[in-house]
Amino acid sequence: MLYLLAILLIVLALLLISKIRIKAIIKPDGKTLFVGLGHIGTEYDFISKKSVFKIFKLKIKLRKKIEKIKKTPKTKPKAKKKKITWNFIKQMAKHSQAIWQYLSSLVKSVTIEKLEGKIVGGFERPDLTGIMFGYYQATMAIAPQISKRFQFVPDWQGNSWQATLQASLAIPFYKFMFHTLSLILKLPLRELLKVAIGKKKGAQDD
Repeated sequence: MLYLLAILLIVLALLLISKIRIKAIIKPDGKTLFVGLGHIGTEYDFISKKSVFKIFKLKIKLRKKIEKIKKTPKTKPKAKKKKITWNFIKQMAKHSQAIWQYLSSLVKSVTIEKLEGKIVGGFERPDLTGIMFGYYQATMAIAPQISKRFQFVPDWQGNSWQATLQASLAIPFYKFMFHTLSLILKLPLRELLKVAIGKKKGAQDD
């Protein structure tokens, strides 16, 4: 029993110190977006329009459902849906300050792990390419730290542009949970739930 408890505590600790990570890569031959916890998550390829589940370097293809179960969904009328949605938005607007504090706290907790870009390009007129390159060189002289993240390589052959970008943002899971729980405690969950399910105000619970 103690061993099981110890394992659970270790797993929980590893989970809390892990980071929610969003990673985007834009290249001429591909555009991918990764969202996951640590190095485990889903990566979507915008070119092939396919998703893979990544566990570090291991990629597992996600298969689409071959057959769709045809059932008549029990949905609410559109007018009622719109009313419920509008009522929910109005209810949430009453707590805009708490929501704003939550979002700002998340943004402050986000760290930029990687941000690198490279542009290779030029105009039809080489003189315009030269002017652009001159502006780039002047910017690098003023802010040399930018040169470590962004590069501009002039193409004197003609009008052509290619760009690559790698960006990775992360937030510690424990900070995300802390801010989320703090927001939940500030919101009237009972009232929001009633609005979400379309229950009339003043109606008694069964």
